[in-house]
Amino acid sequence: MQGVIIIVISTKNQHMRLFLSLFALSMIMFFSLIFSPIKARSIDCFSDEPPLYTLDVLQNDSGAWYYQILKDQKTFIIQKSIPAIAGNKAFIDSLQAAKVGNLMIYKISKGIFPPAISKNDLDSLQIKL
Repeated sequence: MQGVIIIVISTKNQHMRLFLSLFALSMIMFFSLIFSPIKARSIDCFSDEPPLYTLDVLQNDSGAWYYQILKDQKTFIIQKSIPAIAGNKAFIDSLQAAKVGNLMIYKISKGIFPPAISKNDLDSLQIKL
C-alpha cells in the first residue's frame, strides 16, 4: 500500500504551527510503520515448536565431556575437544562444555560466520585448559 500525504499548515501562531508540524510528522511515522512491508521475527516463549538450535552436552565412554549442536533437531556441530587450543583435550566437566556450546549457538544465531571460538573467548568463559 503506497500513498501520498500532503499536509498544508497555515497559521500565524508560531507555537500552533510547530505543534501541527510535529503532529503531522508523528502521524506520518506511525502510518509508515504500520504499513511497512518489513516484518520482525518474534520469538514465542509459549510455542510448542522446538527452538532452531539446541545444545546437548554429553559424556563419552572414557568420561570426557563434549557438546553437540542440533539445528532443527538434526546434528549440526559435534565438538569433542576444546576449540582454539592445540591437541584434542576434552572439557573437564559438563558446565564448561555447555558454556562454549552456548557461545557457539549465540554466534551462529547472530550470523557470525565462521562461529570460531578464540582463546580470549575461552578465558572470558573461564574454561580450564
